[in-house]
Amino acid sequence: MADTKKYGWNVQIDGVQYLVEYMKGSIFINGGEAFKLRSLERTGTLRKDKQLSYTVPLAGKELNLVISAVSGISLIMDGMDLGTYPDGAGANQKAPAWIVVFYVLYFIEYWGIMGGAIGGLLLGTAAVVTFMVAKSEKLSTGVKLVICIALYVVATALELVIRSALAGVSDRYR
Repeated sequence: MADTKKYGWNVQIDGVQYLVEYMKGSIFINGGEAFKLRSLERTGTLRKDKQLSYTVPLAGKELNLVISAVSGISLIMDGMDLGTYPDGAGANQKAPAWIVVFYVLYFIEYWGIMGGAIGGLLLGTAAVVTFMVAKSEKLSTGVKLVICIALYVVATALELVIRSALAGVSDRYR
């Protein structure tokens, strides 16, 4: 059965608002005539590249409709996913200043508890996730702080468990 889901994005170019919709292999602009995907310039293959990219010309700009086997369907303009940042404002949003506290804690924990490749990988991943949570526009500051604190506690506990497991293994072979 074919995918009948309709995808839509609001696109603003030079102060003019456009509604770009995708459904059943066609692109619709402002509900007008359908442009078949096969009539547009295409790059990639689903089999080899795991994604297709179609160039959609609109008001002197080139939009890219990306159909990915992994992440689904998205519309890209000027390197920005319009589904993530519909108005483009969130892409330039700075992270809040309180995130520095978590980075300092991760840094101290790296040098004080475990260090090494495993510690760096674990704490680096936790730091990236902390940054993503802190920049989220969908959560309030209180919820962001609770999630970041919980993430820090879980990362610390996991690091201590790994450290004690590695210490137990190394003592066994002395």
